Amino acid sequence: MGNLDGRVAMATGAGRGREAAVDTGQLDQALARLAGHKTAWARLPIKDKIQYLTQIRQAALANAQRWVDSETRAKQFRAGSPLIGAEAWLGGPYSVVAWLSASIQTLTALDTGADLLAHVTKLPALFASALRG
Repeated sequence: MGNLDGRVAMATGAGRGREAAVDTGQLDQALARLAGHKTAWARLPIKDKIQYLTQIRQAALANAQRWVDSETRAKQFRAGSPLIGAEAWLGGPYSVVAWLSASIQTLTALDTGADLLAHVTKLPALFASALRG
């Protein structure tokens, strides 16, 4: 992955036409380190994966407000703007924590031999009853 000369023009200000140059060198290095460890992750025991994902989820939760505040400042949302909830929370920490929780749930089911689709069996009945009116 190239780093576009270490700089990227990034739109900020929620569509106000302002741009800020962002140094992507650190991001490129982090992504390269991550890619270099994909085989190690694949070989980890499921319990270790659950532990790592749980720690990441805890860190995301602990830093969620800072994450949202940073995005709110960067995009210059006004206090009370619905974009703070709709974009900053839902597109940021909420979606990451939801994905981590779902991944932990799936890995836990795999580790314990539980039925991975046990919680899904009720959905067809819900759809069927909604279709019948």
